[in-house]
Amino acid sequence: MADTTDTAYHISVDRLPAVHASHYFLLSNEIMQEGISATEQRVCGMLDTDERQQIHSVDAATWIGCYGPTGVNGIVDQIAQALLA
Repeated sequence: MADTTDTAYHISVDRLPAVHASHYFLLSNEIMQEGISATEQRVCGMLDTDERQQIHSVDAATWIGCYGPTGVNGIVDQIAQALLA
């Protein structure tokens, strides 16, 4: 049984297809570089990226390192934009 007090879980990329989520947020350090990261290519190849599954690449430094109301609100805004688009 999963610990419900945890706020995040680390799972292997290989296990992503078993999650069956409609939206995935891929934390990447390569988001500002041209093109698609190797990890993003691997994830896209593993998932059925049809209309129901979307992968959103986000900056890992922002999502991991932003604390406080301004940083958290920025992350929530990114999530809202992705889910409501």
